[in-house]
Amino acid sequence: MAASVKAGRSMVVWTAALLLPAIVLLAGLYVFPILRILPEAFSGTGFQQFFASSVYVGVSWTTVRIALTVAMVTLLVAYPAAWIIATRTGWRRMLLVIAVIVPFLTSSLVRTFSWLAMLGSNGLISNLLLWLGVTHKPTSFLFTDFAVVIALVHVSLPLMAFSLVAVMRRIPPEVIGVSEALGSSKLRTMLRVVLPQTFPGVSSGLIVVTLFAMASFIAPAILGSAAQTMLGQLIQATIETGSNRSFAAALSVVLALLAALAVGAIWVVMWVLRRRHQRTPRTLGESQASASLSPVARRGQSSAVAERRIWKGLYGLYFVVIVIFSLAPMTILVPIAFTSGTVLVFPTPGFSTQWFESVLAPDWVNAALTSLRIAAIASAIAVVVATLTVLATARARLLARAADQGMLLPMTIPAVVFALGAYVTFARLGLVDTELGLVLAQTVLVLPVCYLIIAAGYTSTEVRLEDAALSLGASKLRAITTVVVPLMLPALAVAVLMGVLMSFDESAASIFLSGLDVTTLPRKLWSGIRFSTSPDVAAAAVGVLGFGLVMIALTAGLFTLLVRRQKRTALPFTTTSTEK
Repeated sequence: MAASVKAGRSMVVWTAALLLPAIVLLAGLYVFPILRILPEAFSGTGFQQFFASSVYVGVSWTTVRIALTVAMVTLLVAYPAAWIIATRTGWRRMLLVIAVIVPFLTSSLVRTFSWLAMLGSNGLISNLLLWLGVTHKPTSFLFTDFAVVIALVHVSLPLMAFSLVAVMRRIPPEVIGVSEALGSSKLRTMLRVVLPQTFPGVSSGLIVVTLFAMASFIAPAILGSAAQTMLGQLIQATIETGSNRSFAAALSVVLALLAALAVGAIWVVMWVLRRRHQRTPRTLGESQASASLSPVARRGQSSAVAERRIWKGLYGLYFVVIVIFSLAPMTILVPIAFTSGTVLVFPTPGFSTQWFESVLAPDWVNAALTSLRIAAIASAIAVVVATLTVLATARARLLARAADQGMLLPMTIPAVVFALGAYVTFARLGLVDTELGLVLAQTVLVLPVCYLIIAAGYTSTEVRLEDAALSLGASKLRAITTVVVPLMLPALAVAVLMGVLMSFDESAASIFLSGLDVTTLPRKLWSGIRFSTSPDVAAAAVGVLGFGLVMIALTAGLFTLLVRRQKRTALPFTTTSTEK
């Protein structure tokens, strides 16, 4: 009995020790900085300044309006792509996966900047319309709601698609087959059978995209005008000018409240839709009756064949459009980076490498090396903390759920709010414009992704092998280091590389916390995009894009190599019955 109690206490101490780094990291570097915004907002005249002018109320409405528009448009664009990814096979599915994933793994600054070359009066879309004869003079789509929305939809598309694919994979194929066998059209099957079962994914996707869009300040600052000013943009501009920190804090509180209201409204609407669907009778007799009355059943087999041809054509058209929409904005940067001209024009007047030579100057190189150094350290810390958390909660279901909520917390609050909180807190500690401050902030931001990857890697391991090591007398530490960690090496490698990539490209914290002494590459790009349209920014953006593609290829190659190595070799643990 005493031994059992001692073992229980030892397990509690072990679990607490493993969880301590994550608790300290999240509480000290995420929760506290965000809470620090509240006294900053109420200590000055921030709220008085906000309510003194109707302009800021209008900006708040613009923020909500654009964010909800982006969420709905993203849902409409991403839903067919997610369905194809979840249900199809072959090269088309692979190409669509690449079209969705590659933009997600590249900097939002680069993706937004690419739309300057697409939407300008000398851009691709304007010249295409002229060539088709739709317009008779150059047309600029910049500085409009359309420009801001389309850029945010492009950035948000992967977030929505990933949320939907996870739910769609759980839909039994036979349900769809039965519906179509009973004569239901494909559209009716999608609306009455598939869509209700994907409500959880739709809800989470809408929430994630809405939060992201509401906190965005890059797209409205680069592509919008005064009419598209959003709260995140005001917060960033206020901090950059150093005019009124209390006002920036008040704006953050308003943004957080609006985000909470928007999320609550989405949740209520989706809850009502789910309840309505659950109350609607769904019997086989009803399905047969509705199917027998459907247009397809009445028109017969020839009509069904015609419908399949129509859907096949629509599928092909959508496939082409979505691939172009996802990849063209970034692809167009490559010829622009090699232009002989001095402005962003497509088609380019000639070929030259002068802009790549200019970004090899010391200021650009130093900024890239600084970002890479910060990203490597932040990723390493995040992977260690995430691994310890996974090991602590793997066998405790309730504790694992609590850990999931805590570790994913940085993904639930607008990034610009955290960036302001980090700025306010780090300013008092002398960490603004320092590499240490950027490492701490980046570690928090990449922690959720590293945790998800490592948790998935642990779930796929053979837990019985760890139990076997323990039963043979191995200590808990030895079982972890000689059995569990080798099994998790592929997931750990992917987590490290993904952490580096995400930290290297992260913009919000870099823009808020870096400056003259420590200039990161996102900060350098941000300054170049805002104050210049020189093609050297396009050359730098192509460099960032190339780095992202290399990291993706390296991640895939290393993961494959480690998995094959695991299959060829035996697990390296040997224990003795007397080991404690």
